[in-house]
Amino acid sequence: MQKKRMSDYDISLMLTLISIPVWLPTLFVWSFLPIELVPQFINFFVLWLPVIWQMVSCFFAIRYIRQNPDKQKKGAGCLAIVLWVYMIDAFLSLIATGITYNTWHIK
Repeated sequence: MQKKRMSDYDISLMLTLISIPVWLPTLFVWSFLPIELVPQFINFFVLWLPVIWQMVSCFFAIRYIRQNPDKQKKGAGCLAIVLWVYMIDAFLSLIATGITYNTWHIK
């Protein structure tokens, strides 16, 4: 029995719908690590991981629209959802970065 290959539409929506539920518990566990223990670039990577995740999801949504011109309405709806969650993820990452690192003193 062969597995059915997921379409780009399904991959994009799956990545979008699980980005925040996966990231929040990860961030909660990550917050218990001392900031001196982990290098700063790894901290930033974990904080901005859902934004990178959403960039990949946008790629799959755009690729679906390009490969299926007859289903552009379905692809455009998916892209709208992806971009909406992308903005939410970026805002949450920005807040988490501001909470983790006091950047007010940098001019």
